[in-house]
Amino acid sequence: MKIALIVNPESGRKKARKLLPQVEKKLAEHRIDCETLVSLSPEHISLLASGLEIKTYDAVVVMGG
Repeated sequence: MKIALIVNPESGRKKARKLLPQVEKKLAEHRIDCETLVSLSPEHISLLASGLEIKTYDAVVVMGG
């Protein structure tokens, strides 16, 4: 399985920044191939998502604060 993980580490309470390494580790433990894309702003998330070659992934996951 391959997923695109779009993360906004600055959103909300900034919990995504702290949790990201744990999430990536868990995904790897379950043999889930993960491409992490870090957004710079809410608008950037849309740009990242629209630029994905969607057929490459089994899922797209968005993570914020």
